[in-house]
Amino acid sequence: MRLRLLKLLACLWLFAATGEIFSYAIKDAKGRQFEFQSPPSRVATLTPSITEEIYAIGAENSIVATSRYCTYPDAAKSKPKIGGFIDPDYEKIARIKPELVILPGLADARIENKLRILGIKCFYLNREGLGNIASDVRMLGELFQKSGNAEHIARNIDILADRKASNAKIPPSEKPRAIFLFGDMAAGKNSYIGDILEVCGFRNCADISQKPWSVLPRESVLKTNPEIIFAAVESDNDAKAAKEALQSDPIWRATDAVKNSRIICLNRDLFIVPAPRIIEAVKVLDKYAKDFRR
Repeated sequence: MRLRLLKLLACLWLFAATGEIFSYAIKDAKGRQFEFQSPPSRVATLTPSITEEIYAIGAENSIVATSRYCTYPDAAKSKPKIGGFIDPDYEKIARIKPELVILPGLADARIENKLRILGIKCFYLNREGLGNIASDVRMLGELFQKSGNAEHIARNIDILADRKASNAKIPPSEKPRAIFLFGDMAAGKNSYIGDILEVCGFRNCADISQKPWSVLPRESVLKTNPEIIFAAVESDNDAKAAKEALQSDPIWRATDAVKNSRIICLNRDLFIVPAPRIIEAVKVLDKYAKDFRR
C-alpha cells in the first residue's frame, strides 16, 4: 500500500514538472472567477486599448481576432477583423471560435448575451481612468501569465498616477487652464485624458461638466476661459480646419487660448486610446506645459 502511494505521488510530481498539470484562477473586473489549465491561446478583442495592452505585455500570439479599429502596433493590422465595439460581426466571431473575448468595463451587456449564445466567454477589464490602465495591464499579465512584463509597464503608469496625486495639492489658480478637444467633445473629469492633463500640471477646464466626456455649454467655455487648447486631429488638413473653426467662433475667439494663438493640434492616434502609450502622450503634453510656463 505504501509503495503504491509513493508511485502515485511520483507520477503526480512528474506530471507537474512536465507542465501537464497546471491550473490557475483569476477574477475579472466584475469579480467573476475564471479557471485555466494554461494561458488562453485564442482570444478576441473589440477595442484598440485592449489589443495594445496585450501586445505590450508580449501575449499577442494569443490574439486570433480584433476590431477593425485595432491598427497599433502594425502587426495588429493583419489580425482577422470582427467588426467594431458598437457593431461586432457575430458570424465571423462564430467562425473564428475564440475561447475568450476580452471586453472593457463599459461594454454593453447585449454583447456578452450574444456571445454566450455562441458558447464564448467574456472577460471584463475596468472602466476608463489612468489608474485602471495599470490595473488592466496587471490583470492581463496574470491572465496570460506575463506578470513580469505587465508589472514593468504598470509601474511606469503608477508613476503618472503619483504625479497626478501630487499635482492635486497645487492650488488651481496656480495651474495653466487647458482643455482637450476631440472634435466638439471635451475630455473632462475622470476621463483618461483629463487625468493626464492633471499629471502634466494643467487645470482642466472641462471638469466643470463633471462628466468624463461632454460638449461644453458655451457659457462654460467663457466661464473657464482656457489659456491653451489641445485638439486631437488626424491630418494637417484636420489641424487647419480645427484652428479655423475655433478662430471663427465668437465664443472660442474670446478665450485667452485663441487670442494668444495657443491652439495645439496633436496626433489623434496617440491620444485616443487609453493604453500603455499614454506614457508617450504625457511626454508630449509635458513639453507644452514647460513651454507655457517659460
